Amino acid sequence: AAAVFYFTQREQEPATVYEGMSEAGLPVIYSLYNGRKINRLYGYTSEMKEEYMRGNVTPLGADGQMSIQVDCYDNRLTSVSYEVRDAQTGRLIEDTAVERWRETQAEDGSQIMVTLPIQKLIEEGTEYLLRIRLTTEKHSAVYYYTRIVYNKGLHVEEMLDFVTYFSARTFQAEEKQEGKSELGLYLEPDSTGDNSSFAHVNIHSSHRMLTWMNLEPERVGEPHVDIRQISETVGTLRLSYQIRAVGDTGL
Repeated sequence: AAAVFYFTQREQEPATVYEGMSEAGLPVIYSLYNGRKINRLYGYTSEMKEEYMRGNVTPLGADGQMSIQVDCYDNRLTSVSYEVRDAQTGRLIEDTAVERWRETQAEDGSQIMVTLPIQKLIEEGTEYLLRIRLTTEKHSAVYYYTRIVYNKGLHVEEMLDFVTYFSARTFQAEEKQEGKSELGLYLEPDSTGDNSSFAHVNIHSSHRMLTWMNLEPERVGEPHVDIRQISETVGTLRLSYQIRAVGDTGL
C-alpha cells in the first residue's frame, strides 16, 4: 500500500486559506473487476508510445472481456474504440469500435459503463497492451493506456480483499495495542526499517510506524487501487488516498 501525504507544524495557528481544485478537463476511466473500481486511467490528447505506458496491469474478467466506467464530468462522449497490441512486438491484434454503452447521471456529471468485448485472439497468461480511444464533443481523440492479462489462475479478488483490509486496519485504534494487533502477523521488524519518518514504511518498520505513531489520522474517502504487477502467486498493488490529521506525529 502507498500513500502520499504532507505534514506542517506551526508554532501559531495559521490563517485558514481555501483554494478550489480545478475541475477535470478530460474523462477519467476506471476498470471494473466484478464491480470493483481499480486502475484509474488518465487521458492524453495526443498518441503516446504504448511500450512506454506500462503503469498498471488490468486483469480481464472470467469471460475475457473488460468492463470500464468512464467519469465524463462536463464532457459528452460520442465514440469509444480500443486497440490490443502484442506487448513484445507491438503487433496490432485487434482494433474495435464499441457500438453500445450505458449512461447514468452522477453529482459531478455523467458516467458511462462500457464493456470491451476483447476477442479470443489473446493467449492466456500473456500480457498485452491496450489503448482506449474516446471522442467527445470537445475533444477529437483522448487516449488511455494500460496492460491487460487474461489468466483464470489469478487471485484478484483475494488480493484486493487483503490489501484493503490491511490498509483499513492501520487506521483502527485497537491496532495501536500490539497485544491486540492482527497486522503484527505480517511484520518482520528489523534494523533495516527506517522509523524516522513516514516516507518509507514497510514490513521491516516498527508496529508503531505502521499504525501512524501518535498521529491518529482519518482517511478521507475511499482509496484508489492500482494493480502494478500480478501473477498466480504474487501481486503488487498500490492504494492511494488522502488523510486528515491534527496533532503531533510522535517522531
